[in-house]
Order: sequence, then C-alpha cells, then structure tokens
Amino acid sequence: MKNVNRPELWILLLGIDEKEITVVRYSTTQQNSLITDEISVAGPGDFKQRLEAAVYDNEPLLQDYGNIRIVIRAKNFLLLPPDVTDEAEAEQLLRASVASANEEASLADTLGDEEPRVAMLLEEGVFGFLKRTFANGQIYSHLTPLIKAATELSATVAHRQMHINLEETTMDVTVAGEGRLEAANTFSFKDINDAAYFALKMWETLGLDQRSDELLLTGKHKDRGQLLETLRRYVETAMPEMIPAKALKLGEKVAEIPHILLQAAVQGNNTEKR
Repeated sequence: MKNVNRPELWILLLGIDEKEITVVRYSTTQQNSLITDEISVAGPGDFKQRLEAAVYDNEPLLQDYGNIRIVIRAKNFLLLPPDVTDEAEAEQLLRASVASANEEASLADTLGDEEPRVAMLLEEGVFGFLKRTFANGQIYSHLTPLIKAATELSATVAHRQMHINLEETTMDVTVAGEGRLEAANTFSFKDINDAAYFALKMWETLGLDQRSDELLLTGKHKDRGQLLETLRRYVETAMPEMIPAKALKLGEKVAEIPHILLQAAVQGNNTEKR
C-alpha cells in the first residue's frame, strides 16, 4: 500500500469485519483515482490487537485524509426506534436483545437525519481505538448505507423493493417502499438454498407482491447467479442491482468495491471536505 499525494483531497473508506479490512481510497479532484486494498486481520487471539497491528503496519492508512468513513460489520446490532436518541437507553435495549457481556456498545453514526440509528456491540476497545486513530472518521454499522440506499431508491418508484447483498456467509436484506424502511436484517447461512429460503420467507412475511414488487440482488458471493435463478421462480421481477450512476466517476475499478462501501462512497459525496 502506497501513500497518496495531498491526502486532504482524498476520501478513505474502511470496511471492517472479523477477517479483513477492505480499503477504498479515491480523490475528490481526480477522475479514475480509485485505489483498493485488502488487509487480513484473521487469526487467533484478541481482535482489537489484530486490528491495531493491521492499521499500524499500513502507514498509508494514517495519512491526513479529507474525509474518513468506517463501516463495521458487527455480529450484534439493533435498529433503534425513532424515539430512542439517548445512548444509555440505546445500550440498554441492545444488551437486552443479545447475550454478550464481553463487548462494548457503540451507537453508530448515520449518513443522514431520517434513517433509523443502529446500535452495535463491538469487542471491548475496538470503538475507542478507531475513534482515537481516525479522529475525523465517521463510524457506521454495515446496515446504515444499505438502509439509506433502499429508502432513497424506493422514493423514486411506485412499488416496494427488497434489496439483498450476498456475501460469503451472510446476506443483508432491506425492504422499503415509498421512501420508508420496512425491514432490515442480516442472516447467516451455509448453503445457498438457505439464503433463498430466508429471502422468500421475508418476502412472504412482509406481503410483497411477486408480480409488481422488485427484488434486487448484489454482492460478491460465487453462487449469486444460482440464488437469482432460484428467486426468479417465485418473484417475476428479481434482477441484479445496478451500480449507482454516481459511482461511475470513481473509475474503471468501481465494480471491485464491495456494495456496502460503494453505497457509503456515493452517499458521502455531499459531506466531503475540501
């Protein structure tokens, strides 16, 4: 990984999960400037220590970027009711919903004022490390960019939409209609048929119409095509989700960016520092 010139004119996006850090960097003044990297944090022992080592071993991450956004895929999270704004109350609700005593609660920032806030449980010390190391960084749950994207797109069409982001062992599902979020969750799966079952069960539970409502699929899973083929047996409008037009300016490698980070990049354009 190399340093960039004039980092104050660059955006740094970090996607963090238990196995790796996905790094996306691009300039706000240059077209086709996109740089992507992956840093492993897999291994035994304390996750915070592994995360710290990975960050400090890659000095370009510590440059003074103009804008930093950090998206964390936490195992334990909770979409908060709109009237919950107090962090202590949010933590109480989150801990009541999961059985985890060895993690610290973090109330994730949002990309706007209208989306539901997402509380996360992270391993002790992780949130504090990220806030200290990336002082001007915004920290989000992995669901936050997906929620914003789903609600914004649904406001432009006359039907409801289900979005599925299919990763290696998880699928993120958001449902929205008329600019309002109806559901958002992440499911773990081992077999692609299980992913199809979760999606169709959620579709049925929420009463989506198999002829008029849309199902949009994205993600890097090798069996994404197989899942789409299965879903099309039951949902007439199941289709791949297109790359947002705003993202094309990032460069030729834009298709390599994980969908969640791609949405975070697009949504942050209005808040980028110069």
